[in-house]
Amino acid sequence: MALAFLGVMIMSFDPALFRDVDGFLLVACASTCWAASTVVARRFGGVPPFALQAWLSMITWPVMLGASALFEHGQVAAVEAWGWQFWAFSLASAIMAGILGNGLIFWLVRKHPVALVTPFTLIAPIVTVILGVILLGEQLTARTILGTIVTLAGLLIITLRQRQRFLRTLEQPDAQRAREVA
Repeated sequence: MALAFLGVMIMSFDPALFRDVDGFLLVACASTCWAASTVVARRFGGVPPFALQAWLSMITWPVMLGASALFEHGQVAAVEAWGWQFWAFSLASAIMAGILGNGLIFWLVRKHPVALVTPFTLIAPIVTVILGVILLGEQLTARTILGTIVTLAGLLIITLRQRQRFLRTLEQPDAQRAREVA
């Protein structure tokens, strides 16, 4: 897991991060809240994952709207200036990331250990970079490529370890049965 996380850090590290401590702390807080929501989603076994995501979304938007009204300025003019492309991308993002992505994560953490599922969320920055290059023409840097390789290597190690553990559990009953027969 540490190797996969290191890859994301390599990919997204920016020296300017240290000049904006408030932003960094906000991202750290958001990451902690997301991690807590994943663990809580596992505990709400009786609520369907997509219903849970719908309720979380219904709670989140008024809070974010209020925070925007408190801390930002010029929102109404900005909304009026948005074209249909912005609304289409916003809707696609809400459906793909919000509903499908989080709903799928919530479903997976109910079926599998959280420690097995959550490392795969580190693929999101890789997908974001790929989409940025394809859709927005952003530069693909050596740091981004290195970070992607390190992240995928970390995920490969996690996956192979989990596969080995799974195969060992499959072999154990056979070994126990062989001892019982002998």
